[in-house]
Amino acid sequence: MDGMLKKAGLCIAALAAAALMSSLPFLSFLFIIPMLLYGARYGKNSGAAAIGLYMVLSLAADIIMYLPDGLGPKGTAAAVFISQYIPLSLSAAGIIWMKTGGSGRLIPRLSACMAPSALLAVIAGYFISTDKALFDFVYSAFGDAFAQLAGPLLDAMLPGVEVSALTALFLIAFASLMLPAVLCGVCASCFVYEAALHSREGGWDDMVSAYDYPPDYIWGLIASMAAVLILHLVSAPLQLEIAVMNIAGIWGIFYAIQGFTVIAYRLRRRNRAVRTTTILSVLILLFFVFPGINIILLLGLPLLGALECFFDLKKKGVDR
Repeated sequence: MDGMLKKAGLCIAALAAAALMSSLPFLSFLFIIPMLLYGARYGKNSGAAAIGLYMVLSLAADIIMYLPDGLGPKGTAAAVFISQYIPLSLSAAGIIWMKTGGSGRLIPRLSACMAPSALLAVIAGYFISTDKALFDFVYSAFGDAFAQLAGPLLDAMLPGVEVSALTALFLIAFASLMLPAVLCGVCASCFVYEAALHSREGGWDDMVSAYDYPPDYIWGLIASMAAVLILHLVSAPLQLEIAVMNIAGIWGIFYAIQGFTVIAYRLRRRNRAVRTTTILSVLILLFFVFPGINIILLLGLPLLGALECFFDLKKKGVDR
């Protein structure tokens, strides 16, 4: 009985921590971590149940919040979708990651985790592009959000520019980077889950730092980047450009993972006490706290990962 009460109490604590993290801008993409850690302790079925419960409660809370606004069925559905897209995508990815534990290579497994997010984006894109009233509502909602987030900064840096004039650019940029941003949250959260799951295994950090993709995978990155360049040279539908940008961004994140393993391998060669979780925490801190460093990480990690396919950056040959 005491064990069941403790398990229920920890579940409630995980849900509360997830709700708190989802309300904080810098932690909203990592909010599934408490529930994944709960799953690492009590099993993947318990973790999946906790995430599923959070999804239901979060959806119900948003529906209750937006219903009194008189937006109508379509407006309410659009408002809930805008609010819930990232939480639902991350939650579904967390469940899939736990359920597919120990099976398959990394990229196919991450691709499976991203499938619900991509499907939601395609469905939403179809309805928004075919319904002008719905498009106007979404455009207005994003315009208001952009004005609140970037208005003061733009007034200081570009005093003569109307914020509303940049709303379309903001919406296109958001749509083009939506899936890669979700994937970043999925990767960081699932890494913490795996680290907790294998915390008592002595070779966990060695396995992570030594991990490499099969050489043929580099063609996915090359093809996606080539497609981006081609679409900049020819006239193409905006929807196609957004889709290709998302695919290229996803491949960039895949190779940022390999870039991370290069850094981890080289650091652990110098000091075996360095943990991969510590390295990831430092990189996340640098990304969010120090302006300019985030651009270096966004470009440098994928480049490092791609170069590892052609050069032995980890110097594994030296170790042999």
